[in-house]
Amino acid sequence: TRWGKEDLALKSYERLTSIEPSETSHLVNLGDQYFQRGDKKRALAIWKRILGSKDAAGHARLGEVYAEHDMLSEALEMYNKALKLKPNDTKSEAVLGAAKLNGFVAVSDKDYDELRKAAKLAGSL
Repeated sequence: TRWGKEDLALKSYERLTSIEPSETSHLVNLGDQYFQRGDKKRALAIWKRILGSKDAAGHARLGEVYAEHDMLSEALEMYNKALKLKPNDTKSEAVLGAAKLNGFVAVSDKDYDELRKAAKLAGSL
């Protein structure tokens, strides 16, 4: 957040989220505010609210959020769940396929750049 107005930004996103509690962009931004402040636990709780409808799009979006924050095991889990809910979800297939092509191994969190590259190639980030 610019110009030292972090508290104002946080309060604004909290207010927006209270007005539109299921709006994904508000949840992502509010979670980002907490994540930037080092409150990862609260950020995760807010981001998990994206899954409210339990649809493939929500899981894929949460996968994007996790990938943006270097939480790759969690990101892959969400993309895989999205594919289980919607087997032909092209966005999730593209991310997972590109990750495999770029050598990302799901059992290791050490290579964050590969999943980010894969997600960017697939147009998810």
